[in-house]
Amino acid sequence: MQRNLTLSRTFSNDVRFNTTLLPVRRNRQPRSIFNRTRTGRSTSRKRTARTSRPVVPKNVDNTMSSNTLSIENKQIHQESSRYDESEMKRDLSPLSQVESTNDSISECSKAIVSQRRLSLPLIKNEIRECTVCLLDQPIIEYEERYSDQCEHSQRTICNTCVYNNIKFLLENLTNNNNNNIHCLEPNCKSIFYYNTIRYIISLKDNLQLFERYDQQITHEHLEKIQEFVWCAYNECGSGSQIQ
Repeated sequence: MQRNLTLSRTFSNDVRFNTTLLPVRRNRQPRSIFNRTRTGRSTSRKRTARTSRPVVPKNVDNTMSSNTLSIENKQIHQESSRYDESEMKRDLSPLSQVESTNDSISECSKAIVSQRRLSLPLIKNEIRECTVCLLDQPIIEYEERYSDQCEHSQRTICNTCVYNNIKFLLENLTNNNNNNIHCLEPNCKSIFYYNTIRYIISLKDNLQLFERYDQQITHEHLEKIQEFVWCAYNECGSGSQIQ
């Protein structure tokens, strides 16, 4: 009995000793509550992360998308129009260079015409007396020499008198030699050849006289050819070259 009591006492003492050695438990929440708080925190974080972006209603989204599309369409349209304009400029670049040259030429021509208009009244007022018809003719009638072989420095016979003289020679002298048509100016021995006579005839636009003169020149050249024979009939006027 005594042993049992001692054992019980020792056991009780040990228990008491052990109880004194046990760590003091803190009031902790249960794991389920801790998990809930953790999940609550995580969900709250997720919610805050989700709710950090502005929530836009569907109607607003549609209007914003339509606005962005319209802006994009405008930008595309502007870019396409700019591209078309650049292509037109490329295609018309040559047209723009030609137009610039034409404009410069037109400006130069306008300047020349204006200068001529300023000088025209002086020329019209200046007259000269013709030594053949004894009429006062404008200076335009004595403008230039007909041939480079002319020896006179200034003309004294008007264009009309020179034309009438050559017309008379071509109409009345059938067997005329062109070397006999000389310049009418005094002390000038230059000869009027085919080109000079043709130019003088063209001043009055006398086509019949020019055709007659041309035919006369061809006949004279054909007569110089020994192998060429004219038709015996006088009114025929044709011939052939015999080889």
